[in-house]
Amino acid sequence: MLLRQVQIAMFNQIPLESLPDGTALKTTAYWSGLPFTHYGILERAWNGQIWIHHNSKRIGRAATTDLQEFSDRNPVFIDSIPQTAGEGWLRAERARADVERGILW
Repeated sequence: MLLRQVQIAMFNQIPLESLPDGTALKTTAYWSGLPFTHYGILERAWNGQIWIHHNSKRIGRAATTDLQEFSDRNPVFIDSIPQTAGEGWLRAERARADVERGILW
């Protein structure tokens, strides 16, 4: 199920909840029929809900959405996992700052 698991190499699946904050995810998005790689950064809310910070062409700016809206129901893959909790926090903080500043696509 796409909402609860993320596909990785060889189509193995791992629970989304087991990934640390700051994990970079990628999926294929389509713009005017052309595919491109779309990246996002995973972060948990205070209540444990998973959010993805990403720069969205569809929304027109940096946004925070759930996994389903980020992926548009396409397979999601892990691009990179932070080496430390501090690195993960920094990645998530930078992505959240982009959303808060309203950076345009």
